[in-house]
Amino acid sequence: IMMRSIVRVVSRAGFSSKAISDIAGRQRIVKQFSKAISSEINYERENFNPSANTKLLSSAGFKFSESPNSTLMKLEKSFDEVNVEIRYHASDPPEPSEEQEPLEDPKEFTLIAEYKCGGGLMVDCVILEGEYHLLRACYYNELKKMIDMTNIKRAIDISSEYPGPDLTKIPKEVHDSLKDYMNSLGIDKDILTFIESSAKDKEMKLYQNWLSQMKEFTNEYL
Repeated sequence: IMMRSIVRVVSRAGFSSKAISDIAGRQRIVKQFSKAISSEINYERENFNPSANTKLLSSAGFKFSESPNSTLMKLEKSFDEVNVEIRYHASDPPEPSEEQEPLEDPKEFTLIAEYKCGGGLMVDCVILEGEYHLLRACYYNELKKMIDMTNIKRAIDISSEYPGPDLTKIPKEVHDSLKDYMNSLGIDKDILTFIESSAKDKEMKLYQNWLSQMKEFTNEYL
């Protein structure tokens, strides 16, 4: 969401009006809301410039997919012995600040390597300053039981299985070897850039969809 939108919402937060009992009064309020929504729609349309570049995927061979009303996005590719899927969600809008530029949350993603034998590896990662870091990893003999889980934490919440160690605290040789394997599956700077930019774009698209839904509400009400 554009900073203009966030600041406006925050600055006007609070209970400034009493309940209005008559229909005409409520209609006036809805008209004000409709006008504000229309203004915001126009602003977003004029200022939203998608930053995700699908050309970044071509060299790595990943295919991008998303659903219009879902926060979830996927990157997929196949090797002879393994199918690779990267899952991540739309970025949350940054918190507004009067003193400094808003800080965005680090972007997390989960890599799923599903082997033809039925087992598979799930690795949760986070992107910080253009580099990705390993958070946790689990191997499942029957990955399909976990395949609908967005990440390992969600899978563990459902299954109560041991989530594995904090990968920032394991021996360097083990950590680096796992990261080398991740790199061999196609995780590089271009993919990280695409994940971050497409996550921001997705948040904007979902926000614009929400604005359209609110506008539809005001049209129906009025």
